[in-house]
Amino acid sequence: ALPIYIYLALCYQQQKEYEKGLAVLERGMDAPGTNKKIIAFDAGNLAFAMGNYAAAENWYSIAIAADASYAAPVLNRANTRLKAGKYEDSRADYVNYLGLEPETPQGNSIKTVISMLTQQIENEEKAEAIRVEQERKQKEEEQRVAAERARLEQEAAARRKKLLEDVASSLQDAASENMSAGAEWRSE
Repeated sequence: ALPIYIYLALCYQQQKEYEKGLAVLERGMDAPGTNKKIIAFDAGNLAFAMGNYAAAENWYSIAIAADASYAAPVLNRANTRLKAGKYEDSRADYVNYLGLEPETPQGNSIKTVISMLTQQIENEEKAEAIRVEQERKQKEEEQRVAAERARLEQEAAARRKKLLEDVASSLQDAASENMSAGAEWRSE
């Protein structure tokens, strides 16, 4: 027999008062002698209806932990994870569900979803590999540009230094000639 917690939560669910139903089920989880897997499963359904996928996933996980052979929360957690974009986890749950319920009437649909998820995961992995490669190339290019800039700056600095040395030498030579010229003029 289902305890009052489940009946009351069901009433709240039918009235679309999901938060009140969830609060009732949370109290039921703390009550002795209640069927925790059913309560957690129902709480997951209410959280899902509220759009709180993180809470729904948590509740379904609690139901699965209470009874790993209970297939319904496995399927619902797969759907929840799919909604949340957790494709690898979702695919694993769908595969697990088919293992628990191999004769399910939804089998072909679930196999199609698994195939689509596999393709999506592969596409995301390829896109990530491309992004990483592009990042690596961009860093290499930035390093190459920085090295080239440093080399050009060193060459420019070396040219300026050589020019300054040439000008200084030329001035020194001119100063020496002027001194010599002046010395010649005085001696005449």
